[in-house]
Amino acid sequence: MRSGLVGRMMGFACLLLAGATHAATYSVYIDSDNDALTGCTVSTAAGNAGGVDWRLSASGNDEPPAINTLTLAECTGGSFPLGVSVGGAYPIGIDRIAGATDIVELAFPRELITGDVATDWNLFFVAESSLLGAVDAAGPVLVPTLGRPLLPDPVPQPAVIPGTTTWGLVLLAMAVGLLTVWVARRHPGMLIWVVVIGGSSMLGIAWAANYLLDGEIGDWDVPAVVTDASGDPTADEPQVDVLAGFAVRAGNQIFFRMDVRETRLPVVLQPRLVSALATPENTANGSVIGSLRDSTTGLAGLLTFSLQSQAPSSGFAVASNGDVSVVDSAQLDFETRPSFTLQTQIGLTGVPALSMRIRLRSR
Repeated sequence: MRSGLVGRMMGFACLLLAGATHAATYSVYIDSDNDALTGCTVSTAAGNAGGVDWRLSASGNDEPPAINTLTLAECTGGSFPLGVSVGGAYPIGIDRIAGATDIVELAFPRELITGDVATDWNLFFVAESSLLGAVDAAGPVLVPTLGRPLLPDPVPQPAVIPGTTTWGLVLLAMAVGLLTVWVARRHPGMLIWVVVIGGSSMLGIAWAANYLLDGEIGDWDVPAVVTDASGDPTADEPQVDVLAGFAVRAGNQIFFRMDVRETRLPVVLQPRLVSALATPENTANGSVIGSLRDSTTGLAGLLTFSLQSQAPSSGFAVASNGDVSVVDSAQLDFETRPSFTLQTQIGLTGVPALSMRIRLRSR
């Protein structure tokens, strides 16, 4: 060890997020009778809505990005029960729009909405993160015609193409193709009309059948029914920021889309971790040389630490609150041990265990 010379130990934290995930819930609250005096009241830190009769909720994870469950619940006695399953196991569209904006889609059959049903519905879009209760909302907004009667209707309606199976569409396309070939051989002068009518029909079919729960935006050809300001959630939370809400009726199926900007765990946690530690070579055993988190409040206050391994061994200890202390001061010798590597595991409320490597080296 250098006598009289203060050696400095630097710590560099690298967060490894393989398998890390946190949950989020995306809900569309529906005032199906367009009456603010009936139904439930929804109150969130980002806004409120009254007269809500139904709640369509999607529960998902950010890694892998997917909706796990999709449920529909009716307001009963001023609150919402768990509801019934109407789907799940489909992807969230990560970063599908500029500005790292995600696409979350929801859908359910119109026939599940019963009772006094108005033609126009009020909608309230809400996204909630499991971390620190982050929440954002858009609406309420009145959307026309979503609640129109089920098909078939006393008023003539277009064919319910969205209910056609994939094989049905294939057979229809083959029929149009065979008709085109037959007309080309028997009545060449009518070919142009068959092509125009058949092409228009197929385009109509494509338009009517294109809404899918796939996390893609190419099938959405309608404008947003509501938009919301960007960046309005609180700064220290893992933000969940609703930017826009969409709603469309395709046959007897109702589709919703939420454009959401969510801060990923690497972005949120990395600034909460201390990137440098320092200690003299002659630091006494038991001395705390610093902490691996930058604060004891907010998101950083939810972190817990446990030392998994280190090389060379037994030089330092890591407390559950992130404090790093000297265990064997004799090992703090710049000439023989210029660096230490600590493998530390992080715990975070509501999130599976994360791994973090901290390398301590001399400066």
